[in-house]
Amino acid sequence: GDAEFEEAVESARTSLSQANYGVAEGEIREALHDISRRPEPDLTGAIHHALGALESTARYISGSEKPFNEAVTLAGVPKPLDSALSKLWGYSSNFGRHVSPTNVPSLNDATLVVHLSSAICRYLVAERQ
Repeated sequence: GDAEFEEAVESARTSLSQANYGVAEGEIREALHDISRRPEPDLTGAIHHALGALESTARYISGSEKPFNEAVTLAGVPKPLDSALSKLWGYSSNFGRHVSPTNVPSLNDATLVVHLSSAICRYLVAERQ
């Protein structure tokens, strides 16, 4: 990816590591690995892992194993950003978990999801401190 993308992902990984959110850090690392795979990136894997990082970050912060939307609310994500995250979760469900040969994400779509998830993870960690 471009320098901005690389910085967002690395910054999130560093923040998650410093907060001792090991599962979330590993998910971000896997998302970057999947989207960087050559000759063919694993786009559905990148989306799946990016949202896994976001889900586990919300669960670390909230201290809850509740479903994603509830964990996001308990983590203190303000309205209406919580609704936007719910939509991002829905997108990852359609393109990262329920894989279909006719419903394939583009590289640009996967890059956006990984970038957004990284930025939101970093935001959540910073808000917690």
